Amino acid sequence: MSSGCSAPGPRGLLCAEDCEVTITCWRGRCAVKRARGLSADDLDPSCAVPLPPPAPAHDIVLGVDEHGVPFGLRLEDVWRHVGVLGSTGSGKTTTAAILVRELYVNRVPTIVLDWAGEYPLYLARLRVDYEVLTDKLLPAVSIVSEKLDVELVLDTLRHALSLSAHQVTALHMVLGLVVGLPVAAAQHMLRLDAEGGRRLSEALKVVERDNSIVSLLNLVKTVWELVVRADVIGGYSRSEAEVWAALARRLAMIAFSRYSWLFRVRGSGVHDLVSLAREKRVPVVVDLSSIPSPRVKRVYAALLLGNLFDYAVARGPLGLVVVVEEAHNVLEHAQALFEHLLAEARKYMLGLILVSSKPSALTASMIANLGTIIVHQLRAPPRTLPGLDLADAERLGVGEAYVVTGSAEPVKVALTP
Repeated sequence: MSSGCSAPGPRGLLCAEDCEVTITCWRGRCAVKRARGLSADDLDPSCAVPLPPPAPAHDIVLGVDEHGVPFGLRLEDVWRHVGVLGSTGSGKTTTAAILVRELYVNRVPTIVLDWAGEYPLYLARLRVDYEVLTDKLLPAVSIVSEKLDVELVLDTLRHALSLSAHQVTALHMVLGLVVGLPVAAAQHMLRLDAEGGRRLSEALKVVERDNSIVSLLNLVKTVWELVVRADVIGGYSRSEAEVWAALARRLAMIAFSRYSWLFRVRGSGVHDLVSLAREKRVPVVVDLSSIPSPRVKRVYAALLLGNLFDYAVARGPLGLVVVVEEAHNVLEHAQALFEHLLAEARKYMLGLILVSSKPSALTASMIANLGTIIVHQLRAPPRTLPGLDLADAERLGVGEAYVVTGSAEPVKVALTP
């Protein structure tokens, strides 16, 4: 300092015209070096300039604040979930990659749902080892959930497949059969005669044997055929028959895609995915860009998140973090699912990092359950989020962000790749 500086000493603060103090920091640990040859008698306390408070210890270092002090997060902040928001080109994906690097340094298993296939490049730039799962290496997902409420699964499929309320009701009955609804009960609800009940039972056995979405589709088509052929007691109207036909067409979008093998009726590949992240001790990138259909990609990503939650509930605390890149592409079609995960997953040490260029896609409930929000430059409205003033976000430069953790005031941070 030119006009005075300070350093800890017998009188608390030591100050002199020619004193020089340097603070060297790395990963939150700071050391103060004091000019030699000074004693308390040589110094005038009136020129004392308070030192910045010691930088807190951070497990996850993001960058430096406006005073040049290292700034970051604790690991426990990640279990409370993180939102990384900003316009395209603002640096949000780089920030997410920094978080992945820091989790890697802290030996926290991490899975990245990579919407556009960008993370291998970002992680390579940060010199982070990683595993990539793409195409035939992608883990299979289960349509039927063991721990999630079936209503959450149905809501996700309703939005992703554009199902009507009547089609959702029909699908609910089909999934009910899969998880144990007696065929006799379904036969009664569908007003099927004895022959119709027999055919329904045979189609259900094929589902149990093949465990594929194609067999689930065939079960729906069986009901449709029974309705169309009037193999029912009392008959069906044309509109009622069309409900089943339309449901079959929607499911066919997945069942007849080149990635139909990714979808099982029951039992996912999540155990192998989590084991890979734990055993390899490197981030595992699930490359969603290898799935060409946006609709299939959305359904797959939402079900994979639900399956990971299932696994966490069944196995106890996971100590796992999942990064969802371009999260708005999924959560807009699975709002109820994301609200549930953000509210409940922290109990099982399943942390979510949502990366999005569309803050408006996050509901008030989602925002309330994000323990930390990192806001980069936002060029397009809305520039406000529920409970958070983002008026200054437009003026941020690339790689700068406001970080809000809990009820603390926003801190402007320059991110350090």
